[in-house]
Amino acid sequence: MVSRPNDWQKTVKTAGNAAETRPVTPKNAARQALFTEVLTAANTRQQAISVPTPQRGDWISFSKGPFGYWCLSVISDGRLRVEAYIDTYEKGLNKALFDELAADAAGWEAKTGLELLFERLDDKIASRIAAYKPIDLDHPAGREAARRWPVETLVAMHEKLNMPLRASATARLEKFSDSTPPTDAQI
Repeated sequence: MVSRPNDWQKTVKTAGNAAETRPVTPKNAARQALFTEVLTAANTRQQAISVPTPQRGDWISFSKGPFGYWCLSVISDGRLRVEAYIDTYEKGLNKALFDELAADAAGWEAKTGLELLFERLDDKIASRIAAYKPIDLDHPAGREAARRWPVETLVAMHEKLNMPLRASATARLEKFSDSTPPTDAQI
């Protein structure tokens, strides 16, 4: 028997991680540099905000919890999004958790001092609570503004929403920790 490298296994392994194998474009490098700067600055103010390894896409996730995770992204229309992405992998739990927080949207906006968008995303498993701002990474002044706003926004959202999201998700998950998945009506 002769042992040799298995090209099929290598192909399957790298295909599963296509985002990591594609080349880094200057635009994505600028996005990831911005994300690293924002997360590093936010982490100095609030240590619970983690600073993950940069990725190759137009987003970065961090501070995963029982509710889902926090995320920074630059969306297709050029706006920067700071969000709590609600994804417990169970659509009914996600929507119930989201609905609980969305019921007091005005209260959360008052607590954070931000204009928040509560996006239920009915056609998807997950939902999000987000804030948006147009950015221009091509100009130095735009880049500086793009760095200040998300740091302030992320810290404010994280300080006020992180623990309630974690506590509510944990309570809901524990309530239905038996082997029978809950129905939407039970949640």
